[in-house]
Amino acid sequence: MDEDDPGEKESELSDDVSDLDGEDSDGYRPGGYHPIAIGDELRNGRYVVIEKLGWGHFSTVWLVEDTSNHKFCALKVQKSAPHYTDAALDEIELLRHAGKMRKKNNGACRLVQLLDNFEEKGPHGRHICMVFELLGANLLSVIRKSEYRGLSISTVRNLTLQLCQGLDFLHGECGIIHTDLKPENILLKTPGKKIRAQLDARKKNHADPEKKKTRATKSNCTKFEC
Repeated sequence: MDEDDPGEKESELSDDVSDLDGEDSDGYRPGGYHPIAIGDELRNGRYVVIEKLGWGHFSTVWLVEDTSNHKFCALKVQKSAPHYTDAALDEIELLRHAGKMRKKNNGACRLVQLLDNFEEKGPHGRHICMVFELLGANLLSVIRKSEYRGLSISTVRNLTLQLCQGLDFLHGECGIIHTDLKPENILLKTPGKKIRAQLDARKKNHADPEKKKTRATKSNCTKFEC
């Protein structure tokens, strides 16, 4: 959703208040999550892990820096069981197809961009990884911040218009039907300068040599349906 949305002021990166616990540590086993620590490097050092953004039943999501262009991205690391791998490969195929159909119109820009994908081998198996453009908070976290009092009519209209534009692009241009529409799967677009300032500060904090790597298997992060 555009950065000029009235609800955009709510989209502080990873500062969203959530009462959801992190993923269960039992999920870190063969067929499950890939163990990742702050400061880890993936894809031969190209992506450096800055912090954890969220998690879902299928995957965990991490804030990373792409050292090839010094941009920040969202890295989704899928569980390694075969059915999770198949689901990830299907997702990649759909996103690639949508990317090929992408045009400079309102509908195409409402769809998150897949920037890269690769495979990461670890102690729990083979994990499909997807790199996405970095966006802001999901709509559910904004609703929670309002204490479920609801959003303004103008905001709801704006969000609904953009959502319909994205769906029209998927259905009309790409021939794809979205089957899982819900607030958790709708992300807001944070203004570039604002998020860059936040991330630069966080990167500097994580780069402190006095701080040890911490294994982040549980956290009070916003849960993304991954």
